[in-house]
Amino acid sequence: MSVALGADTESLTEAYQHFKDEAQALKTEYAPETVNTDGWAATQRAWLSLFPMVILIECFLHAFIKIRERGKHLKEIFTQLSPHLSAIFPCHLRIKNA
Repeated sequence: MSVALGADTESLTEAYQHFKDEAQALKTEYAPETVNTDGWAATQRAWLSLFPMVILIECFLHAFIKIRERGKHLKEIFTQLSPHLSAIFPCHLRIKNA
């Protein structure tokens, strides 16, 4: 188990490295196919530096929060549209390399 000492890519990479080491101690060739992340660029860069082939999937809640913040000016229209966001955010949506 590890705790990141900072919120930057380097600190997160160091913390996630402990996970990678433990997982590969159990299964040498371990590499996740996908990782569900918070959408934070530092988190995504950390995972990609450790597992370059991993597919990053942004958490729906974090995606919704980003959309909500950018749509504040829409007021009532956003309130009406927000229940439909899950239909346009399929679980297989992939985030491009951060």
